[in-house]
Amino acid sequence: ARSAAEPSIILVTGYPTIETAVEAVGLRIVGYLVKPFEMEELVRLVDEGISARSRERSIQAVLSHIRRVERDLAQLT
Repeated sequence: ARSAAEPSIILVTGYPTIETAVEAVGLRIVGYLVKPFEMEELVRLVDEGISARSRERSIQAVLSHIRRVERDLAQLT
């Protein structure tokens, strides 16, 4: 999962190579677009990035709540 401060990245290139694609995977990018690209594809990737970030924040909130409950329960025993 990304940290809250980690940006969502959409890589756009006019010169796609296997090397840049492999490096992009290592960067955990949201998308990899090759010029020219359709604006709808960029909008779709932005939407996916926003949705993924929202899910990550929700999961982190639930995990934080679980940790608080576990601490509270540990103090009761």
